[in-house]
Amino acid sequence: MFFSAKADDYDYTVHNSSGIVGIDKEGKRHLISEEEYQKAHPEHSTVGCKECIFVSDKQNIFVFNIDRQLKQTAGYDPVFVGKFTMPRWVGHSGFYLFKCKRCHQVCVDYVHGNNPRIGCSFCEFGHYLNPIDHAEILKREGYNFTEKDVEYYKKYIKQPSLAKFIFVRISILCVLAVIFYLMVRILS
Repeated sequence: MFFSAKADDYDYTVHNSSGIVGIDKEGKRHLISEEEYQKAHPEHSTVGCKECIFVSDKQNIFVFNIDRQLKQTAGYDPVFVGKFTMPRWVGHSGFYLFKCKRCHQVCVDYVHGNNPRIGCSFCEFGHYLNPIDHAEILKREGYNFTEKDVEYYKKYIKQPSLAKFIFVRISILCVLAVIFYLMVRILS
């Protein structure tokens, strides 16, 4: 590895125990100093953004920035509550209020990852967002999906599988057969 002068010349950076490493288009690794990285990527709270609010953590958003009535009426579908930034972030994200489908707690989170999801702060369950039910959220957060993505979701994800349908039918038939057998034994 060797040092480079400009931290913004790389495709992506890796932060690990050896420091900050920039990876260029050829896959070569370049060690970047902390000062150079901070100069190229200043914390968002210091750039004077008018779109977002600086908060110390997600809990502060929930406690101080969301109306009580909105918290009490939160449902399973995420509701946009605003754009926020946190310490050491170089940008901002949209945050959403929702009720967890697993533990039924009301929480707030931002959209994570390539497979967009929001996570419960209590049970850490990931709620995946799809291009049919959550198109507005995904567009707001900059996720680009095509008509092909929507068709794939409709065909393979949203539709119940044939195997599950057959399993349910066979299970019902087995239960009915056992009931019929027991009735015949009792009556004879």
